[in-house]
Amino acid sequence: MLAQELLRGGASSDSVSTVAFSYQPLIRERREQKGWSQEDLAGKVGVTRQTIANIENGLNEPRVTIAIAIAVALGVTVYDLFRRQK
Repeated sequence: MLAQELLRGGASSDSVSTVAFSYQPLIRERREQKGWSQEDLAGKVGVTRQTIANIENGLNEPRVTIAIAIAVALGVTVYDLFRRQK
């Protein structure tokens, strides 16, 4: 739906950033539930600890391949990782 709004020019940049960063809490929550540090998750995904920290803090958006690797490592679907949070 958001993509269609963007194509029509109906979505503001505020709604884009809200959706784009809605996965932050889920990544941190799942990582902590597993008892993993950012370094642990980074090692499983194949990125640096700083990359995970930046993603969790909303400073970076992961590339598709990294998002898939994070979802697999955390045991969630990519859909669950990126679904809009209410």
